[in-house]
Amino acid sequence: MFDKFSSIAHNLSVNVEKSSLSRLPPSSMLRFISPTYGGRNDISGMILGDYNKFYNNRYYGSRLDDLTNVIYSVNKSDFNINVTTNHLSSLTSALVRTVLEMAVPVKSSISVNEINANPAVVKDLLECFLQNYSCNTFQSVVNTDLLADI
Repeated sequence: MFDKFSSIAHNLSVNVEKSSLSRLPPSSMLRFISPTYGGRNDISGMILGDYNKFYNNRYYGSRLDDLTNVIYSVNKSDFNINVTTNHLSSLTSALVRTVLEMAVPVKSSISVNEINANPAVVKDLLECFLQNYSCNTFQSVVNTDLLADI
């Protein structure tokens, strides 16, 4: 699975690396594969993250975990919404293409290479999740009474 994802991601100029960890980090994947939770060892999966050994986001889960503290840039020092949007769009495209290739092994009439995440939608979602919960995108799909609790 990782090799297929890595190859597709590489074609979209997304750098991915296999973790050097020998054990699975805490994640929802544990529920599916860990014998402790009654999991099965015949289920494969991947965990995507921007770290290898240590997760370091001092703002994670706090009110400061917002658009100004999400950093993805070529030199990791300067936030740029367009760089982040393009990176997430390419990463999403690679993930969707990988899942489709694995789910539909027979060649279909649609080439998975034609499937691309829409950067405008990704940018809108980024801004909604990290900056403005009352954006039009959220209002169109979420019960607005629930937004008051966020």
